[in-house]
Amino acid sequence: MKLVSFNIRCDHGQDGINNFCHRQDLIVRVIQREKPDLIGFQEMLPHMRSRLEESLGQAYLFVGCGRGKDLGDESMSVALRKDRLELVNLDVFWLSETPGVPGSRFKEQSDCPRLCTHVLVHALDDGRLLHVYNTHLDHISSRARQLGLAMVLERIRRDQREWPHPIVLMGDFNATPDSQELGLMRQMPEMQDFTAEIPWSFHAFGGLEEKGEGQKIDYIFASGLVCQGARRWMDKEAGVYLSDHYPVEVCCRLEDEGSVK
Repeated sequence: MKLVSFNIRCDHGQDGINNFCHRQDLIVRVIQREKPDLIGFQEMLPHMRSRLEESLGQAYLFVGCGRGKDLGDESMSVALRKDRLELVNLDVFWLSETPGVPGSRFKEQSDCPRLCTHVLVHALDDGRLLHVYNTHLDHISSRARQLGLAMVLERIRRDQREWPHPIVLMGDFNATPDSQELGLMRQMPEMQDFTAEIPWSFHAFGGLEEKGEGQKIDYIFASGLVCQGARRWMDKEAGVYLSDHYPVEVCCRLEDEGSVK
């Protein structure tokens, strides 16, 4: 199974040569070439999703909603490869004291609402089920990141009591591996960082890379799976990048190859 976390960079016309209109064809070609089974997107605006669905909709099912009060704005959409995965359950919750209220936030947070998209998927080849959680933690407040990640981990624990299946947690955590926020992952030692060997992912369209200041803030953690390799998608054409983050990919397999009874 090939899983990808992809901060696709929101499109408000602010990036010149790297505006989404210049990147979208490259993004589609790379996805068609790599054929991941599941992609967790962050910063996906509605018009960006529509354009990708036009090109990839026959092969992929896109699910999820925007983080705003009207379910618009950026989404943590998940794309499932239709010939490999089937959607069993979809759950979207906001990282706040009122997780069922669209657009809600912690008081310590920036103005940006944050949410998590949770899908339970059925692997069509062997019948197994897999939980995938895709999130994007706050970009300003460390305290909000801690509260948000703690909430996601508690939801994972709750879901495991009802649906005990392998777990994937992916996304842009806006925190480096040695941060206080990532220390929360020690609460669930069974969750391994499958992207541990990836040195960094955020590069600001090459600006930080040139300075040797790239940051590792994108992760894929998993439990009940065996990692068979991790890498970044580093494609670039004529100065145009896939995003200001390199998408991170892991290839993995289930620990137990048996099927659900």
